[in-house]
Parts: sequence; C-alpha cells; structure tokens
Amino acid sequence: MWHQRQIVLYLILLKLAKKYQIMFNQGVVKLYIKDFKRSVIRMKHFKLPFMIFVPLLALTMFSISLNKVNAYSYDLKNIKTLSIDTTGDNVEEHIKILADEENKGYIVKIVHGDNKVYELKPDKEFEFLAPYTTFWKLNIIVADINADSVPEIITWGSMTHENPIHIFRWNGTDYGIIFSGFYQGFEFEDITGDDILEFVIENRLYGTGYESIYYQWQDNKYSKIFYEFDGFRGFPIINQLFAILPVTQPYLYTKDVLDNIFTDEWISNKNNLKLLEEFNKDLLNIQIVEYVDAKIEYKNKVPIKETWKFRVNTYRIVDTTVSVKVVAMIVDMKIISSIDGKDIWRIDNIKFVE
Repeated sequence: MWHQRQIVLYLILLKLAKKYQIMFNQGVVKLYIKDFKRSVIRMKHFKLPFMIFVPLLALTMFSISLNKVNAYSYDLKNIKTLSIDTTGDNVEEHIKILADEENKGYIVKIVHGDNKVYELKPDKEFEFLAPYTTFWKLNIIVADINADSVPEIITWGSMTHENPIHIFRWNGTDYGIIFSGFYQGFEFEDITGDDILEFVIENRLYGTGYESIYYQWQDNKYSKIFYEFDGFRGFPIINQLFAILPVTQPYLYTKDVLDNIFTDEWISNKNNLKLLEEFNKDLLNIQIVEYVDAKIEYKNKVPIKETWKFRVNTYRIVDTTVSVKVVAMIVDMKIISSIDGKDIWRIDNIKFVE
C-alpha cells in the first residue's frame, strides 16, 4: 500500500512523464534524458529502483533544464563578427551576431579579452533581439551617443513595419538594457543645442497618426523630454484650438475662429464659451504629452464622428504670484464631420479633467 506522499509523487511523475521521457512501473523507473550536444538527439536509458530515483529527481530535472535553456548554443549560425570597444576602456571586444535558425531569432554574444562571454539579452517582452530570416538582417550600432565615455549598443530588426529596438550599455559587470520597445523606427537629433544627441522614437499609430518621442540621457537612463503628435481626420482642428488657447493669442473668441473650430450647436450653448473662457484664463501654453486613444464611427464606410483623448500639460500663471504652475490633465474631445462624406470636421464637445 502506497503512502500519501508516494501517491502525490506518482501524480507529479505522470504529468512530467511525457515531457521528460520518464517511464515507471511496479516500483522501477526508466529515465530517458535527451542529449542536446548533437544535431541528432540520442536517448540514454537508465533503470533505477523507485526509492533511489526519488532523491535524484531534482538533480535530473535541473540538468535537463540547463540543457534545454542552452540547447541553441550548439546549433547557432554565425552571421557576422565585429571587433570594437564596447566598454569604454579602449580595448576591443568581439561581437558575435548569431542566428537560431530553428526558432527564427537573432542572438548577440560579446567575447571579452579574458574569454568571458556575455549575451545581449532582450527585454522580457521579446524572445529574441529580432526575428531571423535570410533576408532580415540584425542591425547594430556601437557608439557613445550620449557622450558619457561608455559606448551604447543599439540593435533593431529589419521588418517592414515595427521592430524590437534595444539599447545596451556596459555597467561594469554586464550589458544592461537602458531602453527597449517595439516601434517603427528611431533617429538621433540634438534638440537642446548642447552638442549631445537625443534619442528620438518614430512611431506609427495605424489609422490615427504618427508620434515622435524624444528621450535625453539623464541620471544614467533615458528620460522622455518632449512629445509630438500628428494625426488624421479631425486632429488638425484640435491642433488649431491648442495653438490659440493661450492668452498670448487674441483670436480665440472671434466669430470666424469659433466657426472654423466648433459646431454651431456647441457655439450656441453659452455655458460652453464660459467654460472655455475660464480654462483660457492665465494660460501660457497647453502641450500634448501623450496620445491615449481615438475611436471612430462610420456611416456607409465613411468616418463621420470620432472621439480623441490625450494627456496634456497646461502651464499657467498662478494668481497670487508670478510663478508658472504645471498641471497634468486629460483632454477628451468629440469631433464630428459637419458634412457627411466630406473631410470637414468640427469640435462638438470638449472636457478638461485634472
């Protein structure tokens, strides 16, 4: 008669048997371990008494796990090797660009002078640095982009739309990720005038528009410092409104401006104008910092109504002082087409929520 612990172990082994080639019958366990060192997998056969097998199970599972994790190491295709300083000590390391042909992904390993090997491990969101095919290469740049005397290693794929983008940097013991994401593209641009390049993400929001996100190297990390958005359909009306909201622009309440931005129904409601006047008071600037959402309604396959949502920062003069206060807000707008089938849009509702 088996005890409760033996029954539990028996059930566990049943679950693992198929995955790890374990067979057992009448107190005897037959254990098959895969050998990953050759392209042709061999099976090794062991016959052990059940009670002897139990203490060896954990060790065996650990061994199999290690072999599975490193299985690709024996079957990688060498694509290219670069020799360049990646740590900032003026000594070249060897960057090996490798391809896992079976699982269709790129792997990069860096060999130091002491023969220690480091792998550029992708963000946990991605299995590989980039997908691999013979016609999609892995792109790589090694350069001290942020002028801190330690080179950055930038990798990205060659797919026709978005690609995984990673930036690595040597931290003294390993190559850590200082930026990663899935974007359409990127570029470097000095937007602050200090002769140090900022990192700029270019991203496409399908059916909605394009965004540019600017990052600056601050305190050993890339921090977002600026955001630009350019949208389709009714977005130019939003842009036009934001441009004339600050108190420095005297045109907001002229009839022509209101007619070109808002629907007749919105203008006819006097409370709407009062709310806009209150929001406009002491406002120096309103700036989009992030696109949140856009929902579109169609009629006969033609867009006739959409709702936009953005995060914005407002900058306004504080009443009792000369200081400028920054307030983060959500702007929610409903925009409708004034003439069905025509690309003419007007704002029909707007909310500013702190």
